Amino acid sequence: MSSALKIQTDNLAIARRYVEKFLSMNDGSVADEVLDPNFIYYTEITLDGKPIRGSEATKQAINNIHQSFPDINLNIEDIFAGEDRVVVRFKIIATHSKTMLGVAPSNKKITFIETHVFRFRDGKIIEDNVSVNNYKLTFLFDPAFQEQW
Repeated sequence: MSSALKIQTDNLAIARRYVEKFLSMNDGSVADEVLDPNFIYYTEITLDGKPIRGSEATKQAINNIHQSFPDINLNIEDIFAGEDRVVVRFKIIATHSKTMLGVAPSNKKITFIETHVFRFRDGKIIEDNVSVNNYKLTFLFDPAFQEQW
């Protein structure tokens, strides 16, 4: 196996572990293990629209999601690697049962379809750029749309 292929294979395993153990199960020890100290999490789950920086802030953000959606069921649908990146697309089904971002529990089952583009350096994830495809989630967290939903 070439060194480039080995690196890609290793990165795939790291990304899968991050998604299945950290994002899905809220195991912060995995974040400690696989995230670079200067990790940047580009996501829409912040009130100020800025990326989340560092593993501690990322662990807190994921913990907040798990507090609000405690029954997360995550299923990876696609995963592939190229050069220093891994792309993972997965589906989450979960119930919004606690307040999140100031929005009271709706007790509705929400389906998230997310695509994460991970960038690696020296066997660590240095970036996670997230795209979420879900109008119900948008309506849930956007007060202007809540009455229409």
